[in-house]
Amino acid sequence: MSVRLAEAGERDRKERAEQLEADRIAREAQQAREKSREQEDTEFAQKMLATSADAVAKQQAITQANLDAIARQKEERTQELRIIGDQLAERLAPVITAAIAAGFAPKTLKEEDLLRASPQTPEA
Repeated sequence: MSVRLAEAGERDRKERAEQLEADRIAREAQQAREKSREQEDTEFAQKMLATSADAVAKQQAITQANLDAIARQKEERTQELRIIGDQLAERLAPVITAAIAAGFAPKTLKEEDLLRASPQTPEA
């Protein structure tokens, strides 16, 4: 009987050892799955961040390109207006010079009398 008991004890010990090993393997597999999910979640989050950062960088580049284009257009328009102003000044220079010269010309007595006699209109 003691042999049977010893054999039964040995079987129980082996079965418990096998069960413990199976439990350990199952736990490790579950942990690996959890780590895989966590890793997948982490990788997904990293991809989303990278995608967001890339989208922001592209948007900033587009915005900067638009601002540069607007600045170029303003500068071109300023140059056009300078040219127009220079051309206008060239055309009006003789007229302005004549008007200035006429302003310093001596007035006749009649013109001065007319200026003094004319009623002053109040300005609004």
